[in-house]
Amino acid sequence: MLEHLRGVSQDASHVLVSYMLDCRHELDESVGYLAEYWRDDPGLADDDLDRSLEEVNPHAFHEESALRQKLEEEYLRYHRELRAQHHAIPDPGWRSAYVEEIYELGYRTLLGD
Repeated sequence: MLEHLRGVSQDASHVLVSYMLDCRHELDESVGYLAEYWRDDPGLADDDLDRSLEEVNPHAFHEESALRQKLEEEYLRYHRELRAQHHAIPDPGWRSAYVEEIYELGYRTLLGD
């Protein structure tokens, strides 16, 4: 089955890979935000820099967690579909590295333990 991506005909599995890679990029951005980026807010007090986002801004933390969960569910859909098509998962070690980063930050993930 052919799909059109950016005006170019492509095999459906290649489109799924492209979507999966985009999803990974967004998940990596989420890890970066949870680890560091939120601390770039100029309105933060010095005392807050050593605390977690969850402690400093619970609302922002819950929004980020909801977005991350949605992205993880999306990633798993692409993963299952690629497996169903007997297509290799690109850079399969990414998932393990992501899980370790999330756990190191003290959070849970749908992508494994």
